Amino acid sequence: MSHQAGLPLRQERTKRRRPLAGREMLSARLRRQSAQALWHAVMLALGMAWLVPFVWVVWTAFRPKGAALGSGWTWEWTLDNFAAVWHTAPFAQYYLNTLLITGGVLTVQLVSLTLAAYAFARVRFFGRDTLFMLFLVQIMVPPDVLIFSNYRVLQERAELGIIS
Repeated sequence: MSHQAGLPLRQERTKRRRPLAGREMLSARLRRQSAQALWHAVMLALGMAWLVPFVWVVWTAFRPKGAALGSGWTWEWTLDNFAAVWHTAPFAQYYLNTLLITGGVLTVQLVSLTLAAYAFARVRFFGRDTLFMLFLVQIMVPPDVLIFSNYRVLQERAELGIIS
């Protein structure tokens, strides 16, 4: 904490910069523009790295099976792939299951998080800060992190013959 001339922190004097001369201003602008151009080039390269596989997947989805697996280039396209996939799996049931599960989880979370938020904001109790930190940690850790350990437990139980 540095104080200039014994003034309180909010009343410190600020250093004044001298105005840039013509050549310095041009040099600073050129540096800023080249840094911005480099940033845009990197972002464009990353965008293309994401876009190429996406375009390939969409292109392959509309091509016939022989053309999709072959090495040649054709303009043939079909919707048969989508029809085959739709009839292979019960997607209507999958969508209904997804809606029921996500709707139920959302409802339970909205109710419990609203009540917890009110309790943490208005009620003073022993261990409130510790419990709040545990609550935040539980929210911050994504459930996907736990998938590997869940599979490991299932594998160990399968090896022991507990589950088949």
